[in-house]
Amino acid sequence: MNDSFSVLFYIRNSRLDKNRKCLIFLRITVDRPRAEISLKRKVLPNEWNSASGRVKGSKPQVKELNRFLDEVQSRLLKIQGE
Repeated sequence: MNDSFSVLFYIRNSRLDKNRKCLIFLRITVDRPRAEISLKRKVLPNEWNSASGRVKGSKPQVKELNRFLDEVQSRLLKIQGE
């Protein structure tokens, strides 16, 4: 069986709130079908690193958000492995 599985975090710059922040989304792709959900976390667009799918910086809030993203990815990979 040839399964293709990927996890991607991204933002939508087109939808900013009143504080100029945008939502972080998660895209899960299995073979061809994909699902996208909002993680209900927000970030400033200029603080987002799209290449790594993480927030730039070393502030405690940034580290906490990146840990959250790592935890989500880890859980998804564990579920996919089972």
